[in-house]
Amino acid sequence: MKQTQFYPLTNPQKSVWYTEKLNPGTSIGTICATLKIERPLDFKIVEKAINTLIERNAAFRLRIEEEAGEPKQYFVPEEEYFKLDYVDFSSQSVEKLYEWDLEQSKIVIPALNNKLYYFAFLKIDEQNCAIFTRMHHLISDAWSVVQIGNEILEYYVALENGDSLPEETNPSYMEYLEKEQEYMQSKKYLSDQTFWKERYMELPDLTTLKSRVSNETTIQSVRKTLVLPEKLSKQIREYCKENRTSIFALFYSALCMYINRVK
Repeated sequence: MKQTQFYPLTNPQKSVWYTEKLNPGTSIGTICATLKIERPLDFKIVEKAINTLIERNAAFRLRIEEEAGEPKQYFVPEEEYFKLDYVDFSSQSVEKLYEWDLEQSKIVIPALNNKLYYFAFLKIDEQNCAIFTRMHHLISDAWSVVQIGNEILEYYVALENGDSLPEETNPSYMEYLEKEQEYMQSKKYLSDQTFWKERYMELPDLTTLKSRVSNETTIQSVRKTLVLPEKLSKQIREYCKENRTSIFALFYSALCMYINRVK
């Protein structure tokens, strides 16, 4: 019988892990997304498409264990067929769907020895439906949620038309973990470690926008959405493409400059 291979958490995973430890019993490590489709979809084909996604992406087979306070992860050999939930909102108001969605986002996903994902099919009306996903931040992020939605629809179209499934192009998360372990044991890692320890021998002052007016701590937040004009959005995309950077990096840089000006 093949012995289970364990891997330490990556640095980004450790950030998620310790954030959860500081906020126990909350859904701070939960990522939710609802993909609305403006056409009816066949529930059984959606279920097959999601199981194809799970089969082709090793991250869905990740499990977390904790030993002597230290987390470690491993892959289960294969994942059991995922039974997709069907939730019908066609006879209810759209507000009921929003309420359901909000409640789902508050669900805490147990990290230890547990499946770290969930999917559901939502029927909105006869012409509209949605695919809901709830995943732990240990195996996904905002970008991967977009990729997951694209893959599900790609597999759905192929299955619906009776075509061959597209070739697998995603890199294996298992290979990523193994390469990270190689790096952690390399001379380059020791060199990088020495550089950053010297670089931050003296820590810079913390930067904050303003002093807190309350001792209350909470993870609750609100979102304010601003829609940029199409012309400006196009200019931003073209600028990022020309300068080989991402939109996130551009806005993050702008935020840092703003904080530097107003602190």
